[in-house]
Amino acid sequence: MKITPIEDIDFGKRYARSQFSFINGKIKERRSSYYRIKNLLNYPDLCQAADFIDKNVYSKYKDLIFGNPLPKNYDELGVCEFSSTAKNFISEINWTLISIRKYAFQINLFILYKEDFEQNLLTGNYKEAEKYLDKIENEICFSLWTLENRFLLKELENKSPESKDLLNHFNSINKSESFTKSLANYLRIRAEKTLSVNRFHLDLKFALSKMTGFKKEEHTNYYLFKLSFLNHLDFANFGEIISYDFEHSIIDRYLNLRKVLSVLLTTANSKLDSLEEGKSVREYI
Repeated sequence: MKITPIEDIDFGKRYARSQFSFINGKIKERRSSYYRIKNLLNYPDLCQAADFIDKNVYSKYKDLIFGNPLPKNYDELGVCEFSSTAKNFISEINWTLISIRKYAFQINLFILYKEDFEQNLLTGNYKEAEKYLDKIENEICFSLWTLENRFLLKELENKSPESKDLLNHFNSINKSESFTKSLANYLRIRAEKTLSVNRFHLDLKFALSKMTGFKKEEHTNYYLFKLSFLNHLDFANFGEIISYDFEHSIIDRYLNLRKVLSVLLTTANSKLDSLEEGKSVREYI
């Protein structure tokens, strides 16, 4: 029987403790420290590190590890420090999983309410369906998922002007500076009953073709994955697809990760070599 050396049992905790002064330092030091933790620890060690940080670090210094998982209104949605993309895909998955692990109760409650919402939606009980969106937002958090489904309900109830009013209200109060407002705009357009799926996909691809910048390919893949998933199966940049959702709620991150893993499990040509774990921090110590 193999006996684990006692010095290895609390490795993740000890490594997090070694980074404690950096985590509580200036923003540049904090970002560098979290980047090291994210890329150098395997999942069991990362869980230990996350638990130590959660218990011993002030809340305002934990945004780069947990993000803003439970926004209490739409103005907070998408508002947090961006967590830099990991060097390999496994590290990005692990980084999302530690938040899912921490907020497992909220996610399980969401799953129950989501099932009830979808059952009422499919049977045309729109008022009852809306009550479950209220329950999710009041008892768990606000999310892109609830916003999208509010747009959908407005369209199904022939209240398209109210859907546009909701988007205008969201844009007027939301304080995010990255993808959130743009995604909300496309989610409302996608919900329109008069717009075909193919037309939406073509319009989206045309808009994305006009995008410029250093991360054009990564940003394009993220938008296509979030907005036109069934019309575009040849995805790449899965690390960024997960990383860019860090600024959103734990509900959005959970659904996004689940979809990414489904693609990898069901697509024969998935680039599984991108899943190589890379070196552990133990190899550097």
